[in-house]
Amino acid sequence: VDIQTDFDLKSRLKLRLVLRYIIYSNKFISIDYIISQNKITFMIESKKTLKNSSLLLSGSLILFSISSCIQKPSKTPDKQTSAKELSVSEASSNSSITKNSIDIAHLPTNENSGLSNGTKAPMSIESKSTKSTTEFKFKYTLNKPAKVYVMDRRLMEISGLSCSNNQSELLGINDEKGYIFVMDKLTGKVRSTYDFGKNGDYEGIEQVGNIIYVVNSSGNIFAFDKDSEKTEKIKLKLKTKNDVEGLGYIPSENLLTLACKGSDTIGKGTKGNKDRKAIYSYSLTTNKLNEEPLLVITDEELLNEFDSSTNLLSKSGQKKLKNRLKQFSPSGIAYNESEDLFYLVSSQGKTLIVVNRSSEVIHIDFLNSSVYTQPEGICFDSSGNLFISNEGRGLIPKLVRCSPNN
Repeated sequence: VDIQTDFDLKSRLKLRLVLRYIIYSNKFISIDYIISQNKITFMIESKKTLKNSSLLLSGSLILFSISSCIQKPSKTPDKQTSAKELSVSEASSNSSITKNSIDIAHLPTNENSGLSNGTKAPMSIESKSTKSTTEFKFKYTLNKPAKVYVMDRRLMEISGLSCSNNQSELLGINDEKGYIFVMDKLTGKVRSTYDFGKNGDYEGIEQVGNIIYVVNSSGNIFAFDKDSEKTEKIKLKLKTKNDVEGLGYIPSENLLTLACKGSDTIGKGTKGNKDRKAIYSYSLTTNKLNEEPLLVITDEELLNEFDSSTNLLSKSGQKKLKNRLKQFSPSGIAYNESEDLFYLVSSQGKTLIVVNRSSEVIHIDFLNSSVYTQPEGICFDSSGNLFISNEGRGLIPKLVRCSPNN
């Protein structure tokens, strides 16, 4: 269904009421929808094959609900227009917090933007922070992605994502099953699978040469050789308390990166700091874990970057976004080689941050929950496209592709 206007929170709530009525009256299992690039895609799940009359009636009700829900095209705002009234197209260029600016016009209301009625705010807010990194400009409009794919239901619990060596495929890992899923990068469809081990709590995946590395939450790495189809288990000093959630790779140093959402320390008798998240590195050259963290992300660093970029937000707006930011726990990590920066996504609070080599946070993005249901995996391809995988939470697993802005 094509839509040419902004689909705001009020419109979404109206639509959900209509969809619930359709589900109840037709005894459907569920109806889900994805909004992307002025289009809405509906997916109806039913216990039985639908008759044409039933499907036509349901479709008609959906179309009718859209026509009654959508906003009228907004007029060009003047300087006094509040941020809530700005259209998506006007807000899409800067929907994020960086060390240079923040756009609060496109933050979804249902994600606690904190903009109450009558609040006036400019499109962007200049930051006073100074980082050691050279001037950084974020390349992606995450809340207006280039494409959203519906993935295979076998990836309902997808927990890790990586780009394959041939750059035409993506590799995914399920949170519970010992299978590697090879997906078409352009469609999200599963092309093939590899059985690499027993069931377990697998959280991250990376391919280096012919070896596909998978990490579980206890910090054990499983090296699967595509040629021999044999798996080697590599035990590290990381434990369950570290709760490893993401796996990345730095080609220039031949290092795997392990993002922990649990304790930031290694070894028995050491107490971690809940206000710190550590990223460790494992050398594929020496086959050793560096027991000193490669990166340490602190709540203080996150909040300092936030405060320096949002000095014009209302106090209630700052509080609500800070609450989301305080939930940050990395669920995925990807290294951007062209920028020499680390991108980390957090399912809790639905945020994405960019970190430099000095563990300085130089960018924060608040993700829209209608697009990112549960972000768990993240990776780049050689063209700079950013992919984020989302668990289905019992409904539909989604793969989101964001292309670099011109």
